[in-house]
Amino acid sequence: MNRLDKAWKILRQGKVRITLNEEHIRQARVESEDNSKKEYGVRCVNDKDWDCDCEDYLYNYINAKGSYQCKHILAMVFKIAELKGVESQTRLKI
Repeated sequence: MNRLDKAWKILRQGKVRITLNEEHIRQARVESEDNSKKEYGVRCVNDKDWDCDCEDYLYNYINAKGSYQCKHILAMVFKIAELKGVESQTRLKI
């Protein structure tokens, strides 16, 4: 299963909880796909970029220089799109 499919599965299982700050989403807690007792933090770091504290993101971010998105970040983006009623590929203001 690829990263996008895993992110979609995480979303469908209800494992994404977002936090609003001044009407903007600034962070989310995403439950582990395999371990319900483990959560990862996804944060907005500069109004456009996101980071995650999972091992996958921490390892791959170094090589991708800010362009890497782990399944937790993708699941959070899918959740935002769902909440905002985005049903097609459009620009999503977070």
